[in-house]
Amino acid sequence: MNLKRLNLFKNLVKNKNFSHIFKSIRVLYMVKVHPEYLKKDRLEFKTIIKKITIRYYNYIKNIFSFSYSQKYNKLKKKRIIVISHLLNEKRLNKKDFYFGNLGKILKKNKISHQFLLINHTKKNSIYLNNKIKISNNIVIDDYLNFLMEINIFILQIKELFLIFLRIRIIGYSNLKEILFSLFSSQTKNSIRLYFLMNKYLEKINPKFLISTYEGFPWERQVFKATKDFDKNIKTIGYQNIFLTSNYKSIFLSLKDGFDPDRIWVPGEFPKHLFEKSELKNKKIYIVGKLKNDKIIFNQKYLKKNQKTNKCLIIPEGIYSECLKLFKFSYECSLLNKNLKFIWRVHPVIDIKKVLFEMNLNFESLPRNIIISKEKNILKDIFKSKFALYRGSNAIITAIKTGITPIYLDTLNGPNIDLLRLYKKYNNYVNNPKQLADLIINSSNMKKTNIEKLNKFINKNEFKINEKLILNSLR
Repeated sequence: MNLKRLNLFKNLVKNKNFSHIFKSIRVLYMVKVHPEYLKKDRLEFKTIIKKITIRYYNYIKNIFSFSYSQKYNKLKKKRIIVISHLLNEKRLNKKDFYFGNLGKILKKNKISHQFLLINHTKKNSIYLNNKIKISNNIVIDDYLNFLMEINIFILQIKELFLIFLRIRIIGYSNLKEILFSLFSSQTKNSIRLYFLMNKYLEKINPKFLISTYEGFPWERQVFKATKDFDKNIKTIGYQNIFLTSNYKSIFLSLKDGFDPDRIWVPGEFPKHLFEKSELKNKKIYIVGKLKNDKIIFNQKYLKKNQKTNKCLIIPEGIYSECLKLFKFSYECSLLNKNLKFIWRVHPVIDIKKVLFEMNLNFESLPRNIIISKEKNILKDIFKSKFALYRGSNAIITAIKTGITPIYLDTLNGPNIDLLRLYKKYNNYVNNPKQLADLIINSSNMKKTNIEKLNKFINKNEFKINEKLILNSLR
């Protein structure tokens, strides 16, 4: 996505005359400068119609087989709603992946709250809600009733005609991409969440709503639904990611209820970025990193792992990024048998699908490549001395233990290095031989670099500030 197109989409999503259905279109939100978000799919109208038809056939089939959770009927009035995510079934009865200790803090201070979890698993919400043991948690329904689902489709069709009427504003060159995105699963999920929120808001009737906040359209739909239900409810966006200037849509002010009233940030640096953005007039609180890993830089750890040549490969939860990092390390593994690699995938990624795309399987992998089966990333980190990464936030956890970070620079794409604003450290590689040489000659690296990196990270991730959290909820 070039700068001209980026600015056009930014202006379109900020246009006050466009509906909340239009503002749910996924392609209009540049979450961050990233190859996955920059690419423009070349689609023919015939292909668009075919894909949309298949998608809606599956929707209708799933809707008819869907029934509502019994847990919904047991919801009661609470002071706070927290919108978070369930990435896989294994995390169902564990501490929240994003908000960490928030539930514990609220419970300690006798503040009633309800966690609503967006379902990212392959299991339906009925099944998951029957498995939940945490009383304050519920997985959000996968669907509305049949008539409401049809209503969403009608709203999308109406928006389709409105888009054609605004063709001069939108531009012919962007028409196909916007139309396809209008009927994409991500856009439909955002629209659905708007209507689902009304259902939960009626039951819970909160004073505050807190949601993860990264710059996606579904977040804006949650804030808008809350304000449409009751404009007096305060909305809070928790910026949980390791924020850099590469992020874009998170800083946009859409107004009319689409923006959070208050913003929680984990550290000093992200607060500074918001203060320079369109959201600079919002109340910004440094609440700290709610998911506190309690990992400290340890000089003994470095000495213990000084002789190992294991490198942890940590891609984002994006298939194209898995392919880039795994193909690169695969070539390196063939080049030097003494180097060992641990492949770890994000919970939303199916490793079998990645291997299939690489024309590989578990049996055909070289012996010096291990596919991780560890649930906890720390177990993989403690086996490694290096970590090859691109845009994954997991590199921050790795650095805290003393691991040496190495960034894969593809040269022909944007720089998505989370650490690129830290100018004093620059371990970049763009070919397998460079990586092998860097690992083999690692004894020449200064250990003080890792300590300095940790100081940089600490400016982005403060300790939890319970007092500020409670102050922001008044």
